[in-house]
Amino acid sequence: MENDSPEKSAHPPTKAASLRGTWKGYLFEFFMLFFAVFLGFFVENQRENYSEKQQELQFIRSMIDDLRKDTAFFNALAIEKKKVAENYDSLVDLFSVSKRTLRQQQRLYVLARTMPFSINYLQINDRTYEQMKGSGNLRLIENELISHQISEYYFNSKEIRNNTDETVIRIERMLELQGNLFDATVFRDIVDMRSFAFRTPKTYPKLVTEDKRDVNNYLMSLHYVVSISSFSGKYLKRLKSEAEQLIIALQLEYNL
Repeated sequence: MENDSPEKSAHPPTKAASLRGTWKGYLFEFFMLFFAVFLGFFVENQRENYSEKQQELQFIRSMIDDLRKDTAFFNALAIEKKKVAENYDSLVDLFSVSKRTLRQQQRLYVLARTMPFSINYLQINDRTYEQMKGSGNLRLIENELISHQISEYYFNSKEIRNNTDETVIRIERMLELQGNLFDATVFRDIVDMRSFAFRTPKTYPKLVTEDKRDVNNYLMSLHYVVSISSFSGKYLKRLKSEAEQLIIALQLEYNL
């Protein structure tokens, strides 16, 4: 029985091995290295794109949640603004009565004391927008129309906040004028300091003065406060509509 020769038992050289040391071999190794590097960059880029898309989706969900809170707040604020206007009319009517009943005296004090706390200020949930803006992540939103809607909504919300600043100034002036007309000890009786709940005074208090100038200055100041509140109410409807439209646009764009 003949033994197999080493030449017959050896594996034939591969094509890559046969090219080793030649210019074709170097070119082959270069392309293989280039392909490996390119593939690495491609995979990393895909991973970053996926990560950014997930981050974008998370931001959008959070923004929709903010917008829903805004619309709920707008609805409640609209009801409160209507109540403020009604209380203002009642207060003016009571001041117009030459001889008020004891109950009317009580009602006058309660309305005057609670009026400033009936005027709520606009609050926008802009935490997600400010976070995206501060971190540069607004760039993740590729749809220009959506990006414009978002910017417009939060720009308009800042505009209405200027109205809030004016309201605060007017209320401070109104409170100063209140001191000329109302007995501070009665105001103390109206407020339960433990729960900060308002209650009808136990007595039937009179005004400190019925001086027409003092009364007119107070009512004029109160008029401007309520006027600003009513004006912002109309603007509030527009802002609510923008929030609702933005919610729909985001849900359609991101299939939420």
